[in-house]
Amino acid sequence: MTIGKGIKKAADGTKNVTDRVVDAVEDKVHDVTDAVGDKVGDVTDAVGEKAVDVTDAVKGASDWAGDKIHTAAGGPGTPEKN
Repeated sequence: MTIGKGIKKAADGTKNVTDRVVDAVEDKVHDVTDAVGDKVGDVTDAVGEKAVDVTDAVKGASDWAGDKIHTAAGGPGTPEKN
């Protein structure tokens, strides 16, 4: 084997190792990105659910308070019972 062929073969071997390392790193980055994305989605869903719960509770309290005020003020009609 000539010196040129030996250098080329060594360079090809280095390239193959580099390609495998890059592929492995890309795979891990992809895995971590997916995991983080999943957790962010979980948190977003949980926050959305709690926001709906709070909104419903506030609306219920507001309706209840409005009924009490309306009744106490002797307004027209009787508030609906829920």
